[in-house]
Amino acid sequence: MSELLKAELIRQIERCEEKWENRKRLEMELGIPTSDHITAKFIKEETAEIMRIYTEKSLNNMIKKGELFGNG
Repeated sequence: MSELLKAELIRQIERCEEKWENRKRLEMELGIPTSDHITAKFIKEETAEIMRIYTEKSLNNMIKKGELFGNG
């Protein structure tokens, strides 16, 4: 797993966190009731997609380097 991919994963997760914090802040400013349940659901879905992309890139990287099947 490359350091570049790790850094991208961390950046994407931090972006997700920032996005939902901003959403919650905006809802509070507008007087819209916030739902921790709905927010948690969206975070889980977005995190799953981030992890899917990260895993796919990691596996592709390992295949290219021949590390996945012991050819490296």
